[in-house]
Amino acid sequence: MTKPYFYIPLSLLLFYLLMYFQLDYKLVFITAAAAMIVLFIFLFLIGRSFLRDQSAEAEQILKDAKAEAEKIMKDAESNIKFQEDNLQRYRAALDAKEQELLKNAEAINQKVEDWKRLLAQHEIKLNYYGNFISSLRRIIDNKKKDDTSKVQNIKRRLYSFEG
Repeated sequence: MTKPYFYIPLSLLLFYLLMYFQLDYKLVFITAAAAMIVLFIFLFLIGRSFLRDQSAEAEQILKDAKAEAEKIMKDAESNIKFQEDNLQRYRAALDAKEQELLKNAEAINQKVEDWKRLLAQHEIKLNYYGNFISSLRRIIDNKKKDDTSKVQNIKRRLYSFEG
């Protein structure tokens, strides 16, 4: 920007020129007024040019800021899309893991049921063997019968044993 310091020496120069040529004061005032009008027109044109430069610079700054904001928005949108994609992948992985855990839990439950069934069968067998051994023990401990009848009873029990 050009500073308007030049018009003071210009007006002094004009005053000295007029005094040097000893012109009439009316002519001096008319010439000074014309010089001031020319000076004001010149200042107006410089000011308008300055304002145009400033507005062009402001528009450029605004365009740059708008472009930067659009870039930031695009980056934010792509980041949001990336995070949404990650979230969908994590949800899919979580669902797959949940399905796997459900299958494992179902398999474990099936094994538990099988073990319960086997345990119940073994419990029945153990109860049967326990009853069989108890009956053999009662036969052996019976003091009223002789040994041959005890052996006969034990043989009968062994033949009837379904083990």
